[in-house]
Amino acid sequence: MTLLAFAFHTLSDLMEEKYRKINSLIKCRREFFEEIRTITKYMLFTSCDHLYNTILDSFKPRDGTAKK
Repeated sequence: MTLLAFAFHTLSDLMEEKYRKINSLIKCRREFFEEIRTITKYMLFTSCDHLYNTILDSFKPRDGTAKK
């Protein structure tokens, strides 16, 4: 099982731009997996792309939320 997970993450790192972008935003691999574990606990995703888009959206600033 560990080898399968390693292979999946290695392939994702090589082939998925969104996966690399999320890793660059989060910095720490452990924090990345905590993010995935937390979000998949509460939401159902139809694909990895859907999951990656949701995580990337959480890093986008929201209009009107910053106070002056």
